[in-house]
Amino acid sequence: MNSNLLIPLMLLATMVGALLVLAVPRRDNDRTAGMLAFFVSLLPLALGVLMAVHFNYQDGGQWQEVFTAAWIPQLGIRFSVGVDSISLWLTLLTVVVTPLCILDGIGKVRHRHNEFYFWMLLMYFGLIGMFCATDVMLFYLFFEFTLIPMFFLIGIWGGTERRRAAGKFFLYAFTGSVFVLASLIYLAWVHDAKFGTVSFSLNALYKAGQSLSLTQQCLVFAGLLIGFAIKVPLFPVHTWLPLALTESPTPAAVMMATFKLGAYGLIRFALPMLPLAVQRLTPLLAVLCIISILYAALVSWVQKDMKKLIAYSLVSHLGLCVLAMLALTTTGLTGSVMIMINQGLTVAALLLIIGMIQERYGTRNLKDVSGLFLRLPALGFFVGFFVIATVAVPGLNGFISELLSLLGTYVSGGSHGGELGPAYAIPAALGMIVGALYMLYWLGKVFFGPLEEPVRESAAASAPVGAPRDLNFREWLVLAPLAVLVLILGIYPNPLLRSLDPAVNKIRAPDVAVEMSGPSGNRSEMALAARHKLLVKRSPQVVAASMR
Repeated sequence: MNSNLLIPLMLLATMVGALLVLAVPRRDNDRTAGMLAFFVSLLPLALGVLMAVHFNYQDGGQWQEVFTAAWIPQLGIRFSVGVDSISLWLTLLTVVVTPLCILDGIGKVRHRHNEFYFWMLLMYFGLIGMFCATDVMLFYLFFEFTLIPMFFLIGIWGGTERRRAAGKFFLYAFTGSVFVLASLIYLAWVHDAKFGTVSFSLNALYKAGQSLSLTQQCLVFAGLLIGFAIKVPLFPVHTWLPLALTESPTPAAVMMATFKLGAYGLIRFALPMLPLAVQRLTPLLAVLCIISILYAALVSWVQKDMKKLIAYSLVSHLGLCVLAMLALTTTGLTGSVMIMINQGLTVAALLLIIGMIQERYGTRNLKDVSGLFLRLPALGFFVGFFVIATVAVPGLNGFISELLSLLGTYVSGGSHGGELGPAYAIPAALGMIVGALYMLYWLGKVFFGPLEEPVRESAAASAPVGAPRDLNFREWLVLAPLAVLVLILGIYPNPLLRSLDPAVNKIRAPDVAVEMSGPSGNRSEMALAARHKLLVKRSPQVVAASMR
């Protein structure tokens, strides 16, 4: 098999599978569509594993498995896909978690089964394409495409406020996407004006963005930031997430929370494409990250809805993810990518577990349940395991992510590169401590202490039903792979960390265009560009090496 066809085959499998699922004869309470969707979702997983086997990890900063075809040559747009080590691991996260989401939904989706799995597979298609796109316009189309399946998944299969949640989600995300599109088109126009060709390739827009003056870069960065910060989300544009996550059906909520589209957009575009703007605006953005970390952690503390607690916890951890990214140190950027991967695993598991609790008791309210370990010991084991991973206990995956991120932020500044330092790392660490406390409180309240269960009645006889069953075989299949990955990445993260080094170093040390054209190319901007090159190239490798 030509390895360059792996990514197109992954996309083709999900699209054809979605159409097949839609064509399955519709029957009430039938699992055929769900089982077909599950087996279809395993095809990209198999191709992703094959891609990981073929990948050259020593050269992880270069695009590999590249497939390019002419698409709209008049606009310089090509169907171009590939992966470096960052997008490889995020793609693997996608092809691991999505089949588990589909498997969890089998038997739990109450109506319109075919359409539900059709939209799930289309979401799968969009996520794979977004993480693998090397043409910027292709990335944008996949990025925007993911709004459509998620809108229908929330609006049709969500909770009581599903319409309001779907509308708010779409309004926020679409508005932000318009600013991203305007910024990308402007960069393509700059490339045409300065270099004579219209192109949306990633390298071409890197070159165009780096050639802009400080003022121009700041304006373009503002456009990208609006769109990507909404998708992260960062304070104060985070308000759509708690409602959307709470009202989503569990599989859709997992896909929404697991894949960090906004954080990926920032690290793939804003940082290497607009280095002068990043350097100038880092302190302001870092303050927003600190507010996100502390504010969301404190709000999580008072939540009674388990899904909302996870939603605000996610906002807090993603604030740390972006803060570590802005540190512009190898350690910080590596920690940022690790948060995207590891939070994806643990948040997916916790949301799936909350869905299992709701399936058994019909509630997500912390006041309604207590001491469930006595009833559900297997489920209680998994809850304890994933909560411990979330609060960064050594030996599980959350520890290395938070340690690298906080250390990378702490050493940022001076000879280490970046503009941050202890003044930003210390409050971020405080937010993580608060986060650990509320997650442990949730674990203790729901699964330990005296047994309290809501009154559950039979729909037919208005009589109390029996005690809920512990995990069934299918739920074991959903949670066990996530637990194994959490343990492996906690005990032996070195292969993943080493593979990220080339891609991270390429992002943090782009070839900055120091020579400015036109009247805006003054000495202060040239000096800032030179200072940026100095800051990002003087960071000692020993800091990152000591963590490996």
